[in-house]
Amino acid sequence: MTLLMGKGAYSDVIREAQEIVELALKGMLRAVGIEPPKFHDVGGLLVEHGDKYPEDVAREIGRIAEISKRLRKERELSF
Repeated sequence: MTLLMGKGAYSDVIREAQEIVELALKGMLRAVGIEPPKFHDVGGLLVEHGDKYPEDVAREIGRIAEISKRLRKERELSF
């Protein structure tokens, strides 16, 4: 990502960031036994199943979902 920023490829930076967050959130869903759907922003599913996570993680799920939503929106706008 640093290389892309150095080249001024900001839309690529946003895309890479969104993809990283997407993969992490899908990993969080798999960790509690939920096979993630084929769409990109799974933040709503995390919120829906927040009770399956430890308390310290569950407290942050709303924030995590919002970050995912914002990155997805920025990615769509950057093209």
